[in-house]
Amino acid sequence: MELHYAIFIYKKGEKMFNKKKEEKEKKEKKFFDYEQAKKEFLNSNLNPNRARVTWIKLCFFSMGITFVSLIGMIYFASRSKVIPYFFEVDRNGIVQNLVIGNGEKAYQPNEVLIESSIKNFISNFRWISKDEVVQNLFVERAFNYTTPHGIEKLKSIYAQEELTTLIKNGVTRDIKISSVTKADNNLYNARWEENIYSEGGTLVNSVNKFGNFKVEIIPPKSTKELERNPLGITITDFNISTLNE
Repeated sequence: MELHYAIFIYKKGEKMFNKKKEEKEKKEKKFFDYEQAKKEFLNSNLNPNRARVTWIKLCFFSMGITFVSLIGMIYFASRSKVIPYFFEVDRNGIVQNLVIGNGEKAYQPNEVLIESSIKNFISNFRWISKDEVVQNLFVERAFNYTTPHGIEKLKSIYAQEELTTLIKNGVTRDIKISSVTKADNNLYNARWEENIYSEGGTLVNSVNKFGNFKVEIIPPKSTKELERNPLGITITDFNISTLNE
């Protein structure tokens, strides 16, 4: 009897132990599932934030590189120097009077270049073409050789001669320069012949002209001035007159 009772008590205790064990395992499983879900939730929210932080860091890093590069470019650009080269070429294509560096002080055009520039100025100033485009080119080239004062003087002479009317009437004029000589330190004299033709090409008149021209070397200080007059040979003042036959 006592044996049966002991077995009954043992089985009942074992059953209760197994029940508690199962309850404990269920609780542990629920806790594990909760922790796993919590971990997945945090990962799903933290990963985009981490990616965003990474992209922000990369963005600021790129901006920093760009800023440093820009500062470097500005620095080296401010330190760079343009070294001018001035030279003349003779008829055989040989370089003469090469000057490197401070050309504004060292370079002085020779007399041949100065006389050639005066001839070009006279030709562009006095020539008359039937073609308005060509005529405008002549006028523009004449302007390039002189100063604002000289340009106003040219405009006054064009107005006195009624250049626009002559062009409309088909009148043309060519010139033949006979001499350009140096008279003083920066003063030059020139002589030339002007032949005037009617619209049909008939010679209407022929006159001899004399002019004196004051020349200064004014080095170009801008790209525009360099294009207009690269040698800086500038006619600052001039006067022309008709010679008596």
